[in-house]
Amino acid sequence: MMGNLHMNFHHLNEHLMEIIRGATTAFVLKVIAAGLAFVLNILLARQLGSEGVGIYFLALAIITFGSTLGKFGTDILAMREVARQAARGDWSMISVLHRHCLRILLTAALPVALLTALLSDTIASDLFGKPQLAEPLLWMSLGIIPLAVFNLYAHSLKGLKRIKAAVSVQSVWLPALAIPGVLILTPAFGVVGAAWAHVGAALLTTAIAILFWKGALQESPVSGGQSLPPALLNSARPLLVIALLTLAIKWSSTFFLGLWGTASDVGIFNIAQRTALLTSFILITVNSISAPKFAELHQRGDMQALEATAVGAARLMTLLALPVLAVFLLFPDWVLRLFGAEFAEGGTILSILALGQFVNVATGSVAYLLMMTGHEKLMRNNIIFCVAINLVLNLILVPRYGIMGAAVATSVTMASQNLVAAILVWRNLGIVTLPFTARIGKRESQV
Repeated sequence: MMGNLHMNFHHLNEHLMEIIRGATTAFVLKVIAAGLAFVLNILLARQLGSEGVGIYFLALAIITFGSTLGKFGTDILAMREVARQAARGDWSMISVLHRHCLRILLTAALPVALLTALLSDTIASDLFGKPQLAEPLLWMSLGIIPLAVFNLYAHSLKGLKRIKAAVSVQSVWLPALAIPGVLILTPAFGVVGAAWAHVGAALLTTAIAILFWKGALQESPVSGGQSLPPALLNSARPLLVIALLTLAIKWSSTFFLGLWGTASDVGIFNIAQRTALLTSFILITVNSISAPKFAELHQRGDMQALEATAVGAARLMTLLALPVLAVFLLFPDWVLRLFGAEFAEGGTILSILALGQFVNVATGSVAYLLMMTGHEKLMRNNIIFCVAINLVLNLILVPRYGIMGAAVATSVTMASQNLVAAILVWRNLGIVTLPFTARIGKRESQV
């Protein structure tokens, strides 16, 4: 009896240990990536000032939206299906799937990039009333396709559990390659130079991603392939909606500040928001390995291991995020002063945004739990609801309270999104991810 319990305990925890081992690797790379991004943001803030960096981030928000539209949901789909096919050992199917996703991506991303370039003057002057945005946006539109492509490769590599390669492509190489470009180009060319640095880094990152993917396939066994099921990519549509709406929540306050605030407001808000992301740094790290693991365990029907893995990861992440939250609550002005004296006024903004990010961590990997187990439509509906909340809050708060209203809208929306997702995970999978809480429900199979 005790031997069976020991074996069951070991079975449940081997998956969590795999996530911890993978997350340790990812954590080291994410620390490097976070350090590089932090340095890049400091360089941009100090060389461009709050107004210049506001123009830069507004352009970045637009092309990030375009890139997400161009991916057409293929990145998350590829990660999920590559993980499933790898669990079956069907490596030829992986190659077919990836090529098909890449074709869809390029078909969608090319017209998006062209339209963004052609409409750059209209977007800058007529929509945002900031003519100085036009030229940086024109140049940054060239980065829409490479941004979409290297993210697809990164997610496909995650599906193969090539965590080092995936995390380095998704998080490390872009800031690492952009830093020297910013140092060389920004002093002479300002925001346009920063745009050139970003696009050049995106192109080089794409080339590196392709090399990593080819290397991963060469090292993999080959089995008899099969044709791609035509209904498979139907999942891409709700995944695209999820990606676009998630992006809307992340960037909507930037857009509203661009409409009703100054470029300086946009700059201070984005620096505070990107710094607050360090609170959920551990969640992003764990998601790098947990998402394909969730897909694998669900494919095998091992719901007991899926629950133990998800709950254990949520507890670990919450403990690791607490010290970062404490720093942002106690010393926010000091943290932002690193970017320049004019950014210190955003200290309260940083604290508000960090609280929203902490809720994101404390609920665990609930979004990926839903998407990796075939409940992407539920996640889509949740995000639609939260986008509506976000729009209402921004429309009410930003015109009246400016940057403070944007921070409250963003933080409340993020907390709502993840709490609702946690409820959906409990109701549909029987898993309670909130750490250190008693079980309030059990799966039907356990009753």
